[in-house]
Amino acid sequence: MIASVLPRSPWENEDGSVRAAEALLALQDSLSIALVADDRGDLWIPAAVRDVGDDDPTHYDAVWVRDAVWGYWALADEGRDEDATKVLRKLSRYFATPAQLQRLEALMENPRLLQGPASAMAVPHIRFNGRSVSMDDVQVEGHPQRWNHKQNDALALFFAAMMDALENGRLRWDALPANEQKAVLAFPAYWSAVDFATMEDSGAWEEVERRNSSSIGLVTWALERAEAVLSRVAPVAIDRARVRAAIETGYQTLWRQLPFESPAYATDDVRYREADAALLSLLYPARLQRLAPEKLDSILETVGRLVRPAGVLRYEGDAYQCAGYWKGAEETTHEVRTDDCSRPEDFAARAAGRRPDGEAEWFFDSWFALAWLRRFDRTQDPADRRRAEQHVARALRQRTAADVLGADGKPVPANAFPESYNVVFDGETRAYAPSPITPLNWAKASLAMALRALAKR
Repeated sequence: MIASVLPRSPWENEDGSVRAAEALLALQDSLSIALVADDRGDLWIPAAVRDVGDDDPTHYDAVWVRDAVWGYWALADEGRDEDATKVLRKLSRYFATPAQLQRLEALMENPRLLQGPASAMAVPHIRFNGRSVSMDDVQVEGHPQRWNHKQNDALALFFAAMMDALENGRLRWDALPANEQKAVLAFPAYWSAVDFATMEDSGAWEEVERRNSSSIGLVTWALERAEAVLSRVAPVAIDRARVRAAIETGYQTLWRQLPFESPAYATDDVRYREADAALLSLLYPARLQRLAPEKLDSILETVGRLVRPAGVLRYEGDAYQCAGYWKGAEETTHEVRTDDCSRPEDFAARAAGRRPDGEAEWFFDSWFALAWLRRFDRTQDPADRRRAEQHVARALRQRTAADVLGADGKPVPANAFPESYNVVFDGETRAYAPSPITPLNWAKASLAMALRALAKR
């Protein structure tokens, strides 16, 4: 475990243990998930709530499906079932819109639409304007912003959350409108049609398309949930043989690729990657039935390479929010810095001139803690619980201090949890500043769940 450069939190004892229940109580305001109501009264969760007025130029005020699902789980974990269900139903209505259903159906009929420059917008979309009753895309200069929506991991997280809600009685299948049932039932057929186990997608970090183990694993888990839940609530509507065949293809790819993220390329190919924090999703929230404990442990060991003094790298060489990323904010628009970088040329342009030792260090310690606690539940080894506790302690240290400036030189809120800590260089002197994306609702959700899980063990 790499020592943190950030000061100890008030809830960390001298021996490194954490008073988790006390921290939860003290931080209840800081960890509260921001719920927003649209004009219909539907509740939604923006990725971040920043004090920048009604229009966040980074577009973090939009709904990312992935982040909203983590919000659903955090609300449910807190016992706020009604709010959790409302948040999930907002996403369910989104995927049941005519535009989303048309995308699903078009690709099921003609998977070749996945190819070509228009394919990034042809797939089901994973981000939208929560303020819009019709749940439109994020707009730039009056037009939908180009975004690579090829993100099977986000679709799988939504689907798995729907299965969770149906299994736990938060939702009833026969109470869902017909269009929402249609959307849910379309996903297993869609993943089979596009051959998700070989499909390249832009993944959790929304960058260059590659064959990502994290996306393939999450879809495989989602299909396992489909077989377990849909076969009970909608037995006539699900093709169990097709689902089982798709699960098998998913595992075949995972067994070849894990514990690495995208090893099916030459080592000098930009798509080749071993350690990637997105692999943590296969340890939490996924519960893949056929991954042996040894394989799960090898994933944890691989991703452990990315732990750094103020957080966790997404992957080595990551240029997003790298040192100097926010420099010159007055000359460079946020749209340029937070725009789609899934095309190789855009990805390379963002990386140009960045220091190789200046990657952002992300708020993933609480995610690590949840993964270690899953391992502890399996092994009952006190050392595994201690590792989880160490990561929770590091996450608590990432709480912002009073009167602190973000990496763009502007104030960020106190007692908040940022998306990442950014490296700032003054000559060769290295310092850390919270990302301007503070507070982040995903950070709140993951830490709240980690604290509750630790307190229960």
